[in-house]
Amino acid sequence: MASLVKRLVKILLIVAISVPLFVLIGFVLAISFMDFNKYKPMIEQEISNKTGLDLTISGDLKAGVWPLQLTIENTQVSSPSADPEAEPLLRFDKLNLQASYADLFLRRQIQLTAIEWFQPRLVVTRQLDGQLSWQKQAALEADWQYRRVVQTQEEAALVNAILTPLAKLVKEYDLKLKRFSLYQGELIWRDLINDQALDISALNFEALPIQLTEPIAIKLEAEVKNLHTQQNWRLNYQANLRLSDSLDQIQLYDLQGSNWIEWPQQSARAPLELSVTLKQLSGVFSENDWQWQGLALSSEHLAFEMDLALQGRDQDQAYQTQLRIKQANLRYWFDHWDWSYPNFINEQAFTQLSGELDAQWANQAWSLDRIALNLDQTQIMGQFAYRFTEQAPIYQFDLNLDHLNLDFYAAKASEPRLAADTQPPQEVATYLPLAVPVSTLRESKIQGRLAIGDLQAWQTQVQKVTIGIDSNYGQMSLAPFDAQLYGGEWLSQLQVDVNQDTPKYKLKGRMNQVDAQAFLLDLLSYDQLSGQLHSRFDLTTQGSNLDAIKYHLNGLFSAEIKDGVYRGLDVNKLLAGRVSVEGDVTELDQLVLRGEAINGIYHIQQAELDSARFSARAFGRVHIPLAQIDSRLQLTYQQPPEALAKLKGMQVPIKLTGPLREPKWQVELSQLLSPDNAQRLLNLFR
Repeated sequence: MASLVKRLVKILLIVAISVPLFVLIGFVLAISFMDFNKYKPMIEQEISNKTGLDLTISGDLKAGVWPLQLTIENTQVSSPSADPEAEPLLRFDKLNLQASYADLFLRRQIQLTAIEWFQPRLVVTRQLDGQLSWQKQAALEADWQYRRVVQTQEEAALVNAILTPLAKLVKEYDLKLKRFSLYQGELIWRDLINDQALDISALNFEALPIQLTEPIAIKLEAEVKNLHTQQNWRLNYQANLRLSDSLDQIQLYDLQGSNWIEWPQQSARAPLELSVTLKQLSGVFSENDWQWQGLALSSEHLAFEMDLALQGRDQDQAYQTQLRIKQANLRYWFDHWDWSYPNFINEQAFTQLSGELDAQWANQAWSLDRIALNLDQTQIMGQFAYRFTEQAPIYQFDLNLDHLNLDFYAAKASEPRLAADTQPPQEVATYLPLAVPVSTLRESKIQGRLAIGDLQAWQTQVQKVTIGIDSNYGQMSLAPFDAQLYGGEWLSQLQVDVNQDTPKYKLKGRMNQVDAQAFLLDLLSYDQLSGQLHSRFDLTTQGSNLDAIKYHLNGLFSAEIKDGVYRGLDVNKLLAGRVSVEGDVTELDQLVLRGEAINGIYHIQQAELDSARFSARAFGRVHIPLAQIDSRLQLTYQQPPEALAKLKGMQVPIKLTGPLREPKWQVELSQLLSPDNAQRLLNLFR
């Protein structure tokens, strides 16, 4: 009896093994000898009914035994209304769809396990009416969710229309792939509205394994060519991906990638390698809620990291970001991307940027809530806001700078031509002398406060600068424009008008208790005059550079110097006919100067000089652009030295000409030998 049972068990085991084996062998033989090509018309018709597009399978439909797969060769998708000679919307050389024997026999359903797509080429054109090339088929009566997608106008509804049926399809078929691979793909993108033309080639993509809510490892390689700029990009990325059951939520993490960028040969720019890393990207498609954490870019001239949050759509869209810049050469990047910036004279200007920014975008406005930057030699702290309006953008700011050297940021704003000494240079550019683009001022409103600890402008050093700025469409007012300089103070207001071809300026104010020697030394490299300077001015001018501003200078200027010393000349030696030597000085109790500048020439209307021994009156002119003086002094001795006692009360004419830094002092003998002075001179030399 036991032997019979054992024999029965063996028979049952053999049958249990043989039947599935025979079924499998039969299935393999069946699909091996089956001609799947006869199903091509049915497949093509079904796809056309569903999408409104023409599917043409020119190659073979073949089945593979191990692994179990269906291969579709030489296939294309095109528009039924397109020119027969036109390029199809999509074509590919081969598509392998691999399935599982276990699911087929045990669960009686086809379960895809891998997809391999070889040399797909997709051509997408955005027409002038805003529709994509494949959207034209939406008008067809097709029983497919696709019609709802292309007819949906709102982005949120569009996302829902795409993701909902796709998620339902994935869930229905329990889509789980061990691998999805795409080899040597191409994407041709043409945007007729924005005039964009991109060719993406050598596209290789791999994702494994693919199962919702589980990690998916992805790799991407591609070459991108911008046909307009002729830039070539080589991309290489890898990351991990996680998708929710509804496909509405995505998580991308541990991303690492590199971009190799090449420019046309005629641009003479070296290739650029840009590395990218990302700790995590989390997003919800339906709400357009995205969070970037630890996004970092680095290259030879750039290294920064940022966190970014995005929420909402259209008018309700908002951004928040924290940017940490380790180092950035702005000049290098502006050159590489053909962005315009002032043509700085100093090659080191605009090359070193580091620091942190907290920024946000909401209600059609950008705001930098926290600025802590170092640009070249300057530390910048404060806030900045930029708002879009229908009329013009509005800028608002409150900035504090520890130090600013405006001479360091001087720009080549115009090229003066050689001309007569009273003829101004020709203007050819559109920048203010401090490298501020005129177009920005013309097209915007600017309001704010600027405080600078130490400022250098035109070689002049000032401290504790406070500037209030109010600019409306090219009319800018700097009031107050105050500072401390050289032991005294500068109190003024400046008006700037940039609505004409050449910027115009109006400066009005005063200086109090300024160290004249230190001030003139930095401003004009002139150290021969010292004393305590007081001044008032009401000036107008125009120009895009310092030379032009000097040539166009007009207005009133007055100055007073107390307890002064003029170095390099001893008036007593001059009148005695002796040569002044280094170290000689003339002491001045007071010097008062009043006059008017007309087209760059300062006309001395009143000049009075008082010292312990003499007084003088002067008249003449100063050519400001050339720094030349042509003046006459009438000197009267009240208390001459003993050797010149005979000159007491005599008026001595002195001619002062030449460069301001080293003028020539000369007694005018023709004027000196007047009838009133002749007798005194005879008495002097007896």
